[in-house]
Parts: sequence; structure tokens; C-alpha cells
Amino acid sequence: MDTCNSNTYIILLFHLCCLSSLIFKFGISTTPSNSKILCIPSEREALLRVKHHLIDPSNRLASWNVSNTDCCDWSGVVCSDLTGHIQELHLNTSPPPESYFDDNFVYDDFFYGGNDVHVAYNSSMFRGEISPSLIDLKHLNHLDLSGNDFEPVQIPSFIFEMTTLSYLNLSSTGFYGEIPFQIGNLSNLLYLDLSYGAIGVIPYQIGNLTNLRHLGLKGYQNSLYAENLSWFSSLSHLQYLSLEEANLSKSFDWLQTLEDLPSLTELRLSRCVIDQNHQSIVNFSSLVTLKLSIISSGQYSFVPRWIFALRKLVSLQFSIIEDDFPMFYGIRNLSLLDGIQNLTFLENLDLSSIPLSSSMPHWLYGLRQLKFLNLQSTSLCGTISNDIGNLSSLLELDLSSNNLEGMIPSSLGNLTSLVTLDFRLNQLEGKIPTSLGNLNSLVSLDLSQNQLEEKIPTSLGNLNSLVSLHLSQNQLEGKIPTSMEI
Repeated sequence: MDTCNSNTYIILLFHLCCLSSLIFKFGISTTPSNSKILCIPSEREALLRVKHHLIDPSNRLASWNVSNTDCCDWSGVVCSDLTGHIQELHLNTSPPPESYFDDNFVYDDFFYGGNDVHVAYNSSMFRGEISPSLIDLKHLNHLDLSGNDFEPVQIPSFIFEMTTLSYLNLSSTGFYGEIPFQIGNLSNLLYLDLSYGAIGVIPYQIGNLTNLRHLGLKGYQNSLYAENLSWFSSLSHLQYLSLEEANLSKSFDWLQTLEDLPSLTELRLSRCVIDQNHQSIVNFSSLVTLKLSIISSGQYSFVPRWIFALRKLVSLQFSIIEDDFPMFYGIRNLSLLDGIQNLTFLENLDLSSIPLSSSMPHWLYGLRQLKFLNLQSTSLCGTISNDIGNLSSLLELDLSSNNLEGMIPSSLGNLTSLVTLDFRLNQLEGKIPTSLGNLNSLVSLDLSQNQLEEKIPTSLGNLNSLVSLHLSQNQLEGKIPTSMEI
């Protein structure tokens, strides 16, 4: 009996030793599961020093105070659940969406007051200085300071000592100057955005950041430039690249260098200065999204022909550079865009604000995969063909602010996936086709400021998903169907 008890004791002791070993080796917690790891006191003090140097007009950092001892609960702070170390710091201010600037936008009102959106944005931005105490956050991997208005100095040098960072967003911060070569120290970066503040030569040391997936280098008035971009070849993981408003005119190999990036899916080159004689045929193996500019000067227009060989392209957005601004001549020869018909996988085509000054190109109706088509403010004239009903995949169709005339084609009723339909500010006439009542997915319908007449069709009452309806400034009769709850 005693031998049996002794053996049982030895076995139990063995299991306890094994359990202790597992706890030590794998850090298995013996504390209750609902206990919370608090932030590290030294990191809390570092954040308070950061706050001391900031101007916070809307008191967004009210939670950053000595009475609230757990800085992991502070606004914009993300800590590790296991260690309590600060891992992420979100001090960005989100600007108004790009769509806000599309319609009836007055520059002076926004940037110099008198505009509600400006007042709200301006009052929420951080100002002041960024404290070097940030480098005391030894486990920080995510830092977002974008959309603020810090003192217009070069990017603080201590940021390039924060080698644990994998995410760094300094776009639209107020920092202004050349990109220091020490940027190459941040070799763990996956995401880097320095847009709207960088000037001078793009440093080749960015090529040391071989883990990068996202690189934003949008310049300002072509003050950021490159003479040699061969170092880009080391960025084999890069998926997103913005060089908008950069000057690439002295970099003769930029196109071939970017073509060789095997992971690149989105490329933004709008308002770039490039060599207009560069017409090589290229084949970006993975590119699906492209944003670039048409250059227009006097009686001459330039569209890079290499884009029409990108057969895998899913999204294409054009802007226009008018060298002779403010005289807008438009596209001198619309056939320059005919190559778009080769891009049969296109789902998003945005030609808005490019003065086409023609009727709708017939090749548009062959792009059967289109989901988003934006031809707003393109000086289109003539009628809308019934062939528009072939674009049965469309979710959004915007033909607003043009000179289109004639009747709205009944074939629009075939576009049963449409969510947004905008024909405002044209010269369309006749009656609203009853077939629009087939658009059961429609959320927004705007036919205002045309010359439409006769009665509002009762079929519009079938639009059960409709939230926004604009029919004003026409010659329509009758009332909106009572079945419509808007």
C-alpha cells in the first residue's frame, strides 16, 4: 500500500514538473483570463512629453493625462495584449474625401476659411512639434502623423532611428524638404508615405527598404525629381507606387525599371513630367490600376501609347495637364484614346474633367466588364446611344455636367446592377423612360437641370432601394409616386 502511494506521489510530482517547464518555456499565463495588461510607465511618460509639444485645438488627446494611468486606453494608442508595450500610434487627421473637391468647390473658401468643411478639418489638425520622445517607444511598429500641420521643417532626424517601424505615414504633415538619406535605415518598413512634403532628388537609399509594399512619393508642383531609378529593382515586393507630380524627365530608364517590378499592382503617375518621346511598348506583368495624365498644349495632345498594351488593367484614371492653362482646348484628336478599347478587363474607367468635346466614343459600349464609368465634365455632346444598355455590369454611371441632348435611352433599364446614375446638368429632353423602374439596386438617381418633360413615371415607385432622388429644374409634371419613401 505504501509503495503504491509512493509511486502515485512520484508520478504526480513528475507531471507538475512538466507543467512548470511548459509555463516557463512558452509563457503560459497563470493569471485569470480577464486580467488586463497595463501600459509600461516609461512609455506613458514618453507619450505625455509628446503631447506637451503638440497643439491640439479640438482636445483630441483629452484622455492623455496623468489621472488616466493606463495609456493603452488613450486615444490613438494601440498596445500589445501580451506585454503592454505601445505598438501603434495613430495621430493622423483625415482630410475631406476627394469627392468633396469634385463639385462646386471653391479653393479660397476651403483653404482660407468661410467653409464649414474647412473649419472642421482645420480645427482638428495637430500643430506644433513632434517630440524626440517618440524614440523611447522601443516597440512601436506603426506611426501615422498624416493630415496635420506641423512646423514646416525637414522630417525630424530622430524618426530614422525608429528601426522597429513597419508602417510610417508622414503625408501632408507640414514637413517640407529633401528626403534624408537615413531613410534607408528603416529596413523593416512595409508602408511608407512621404507625399506632399518631399522635394529635391529621390534618394537611392529607399532601395534598401526591400520589404516595402506601399510607397507614396507624391510631389508638389514637380519639385520632387529623379535622375536614376535603377535602384527600384530591389523593391521586388512593392505593390503600390505613387510618383504623382514628380519630375521624371531626366530619368530615361524609369519605365523599364518600373515594368520589372513583379508585384506592382497600382501605379499613380498623374501630373508627372515625363519624356514625351518615350513610346516604348511595355508589359507590366501584374499591374491592374493605373492613374496618369494626358498632356495638352496648344494644338498638341500627348497620351502615352504604352498604356494600351496593358491588357490586364482593371482600373484606368486619366487627368489632364494643360500647358497653356487657363485655355482648355481639350483632346485634339479623340482617336488618341481609341486604344482603351483593347483593355477589355477594365472595370473602372475615369475620364472626368478631360475635355473630349465629342460624342460618346462608340468603343465604350464594348467594355462589357465596366462597373464604374465616370465621364463627368468631359464636354460630351450628341445623344446617348441605346448601346449603353450593353454595359450590364455597371454599378455607377456618371455623365453629368456635359452637353448631351436627346432622349434618355430606354435600354438603361437593362443595367439592373446600377447603384448610382447621374445625368444632371445636360440638355436631355423628352420623358423619363419607364424602364428606369427596373433598376431595383439603384440608391441614387439624379436627372436634375435638364429639359425633361411630361409626367414622372409611376414605375419609379418600384425603386425600393432608392435613397436620393433629384429631378428639379426640368419641365416635369405630376408628383413623385407615393410608394417612394425618400
